Amino acid sequence: SSGINAEYGGQSQSSSNDNPAAAELPEPVPEDTGVLEQYHRCVGGSIVGIESDITARTVLVNYRPWVDESRKTISQDLVIKVFDFEANLLWSVNAGKALTDSVNFFLLFPSSCYPYFYNSDEMGSIRVFDYRHRTCICEKSEHEDVVSVVKASPTNPNFVVSVSDDHTIKLWEIPARKPVPECL
Repeated sequence: SSGINAEYGGQSQSSSNDNPAAAELPEPVPEDTGVLEQYHRCVGGSIVGIESDITARTVLVNYRPWVDESRKTISQDLVIKVFDFEANLLWSVNAGKALTDSVNFFLLFPSSCYPYFYNSDEMGSIRVFDYRHRTCICEKSEHEDVVSVVKASPTNPNFVVSVSDDHTIKLWEIPARKPVPECL
């Protein structure tokens, strides 16, 4: 396949290699304050996608951070917060860029099948992240428009489907030895 754009050792926002967790999950907020407010305090931006893995161990929250405290403008950065309920950890990875403004933005749904999780962006790219290393291990840019959904097979992390506004659906195979997706 032409146009392979692999990038190993992507950016991670974890605190260190010795203790890769950025923060522990916050204490639960009393129910009368509302769940949405709890996530806004924890996430710090406008949520544009959310997904739980098949085991419900982790929840991926795809969001665009607020530019300032007014909460009227969101940045063009995409960030994924990973809530790991089994380990009681919360950590983040940079997940790409958006093209749209604060009013007319797309919903972008991540997907997960251990040991990988996947995300897409408004620029036609998909990314593969490694849970163990908490980094982006590969990026592919073969769609010509927004990729609104990337979905992993629930039984085999080596197969992923992406759906784009360019009117294509692509099936990807991620080789076990070298995780650079190839479009089938």
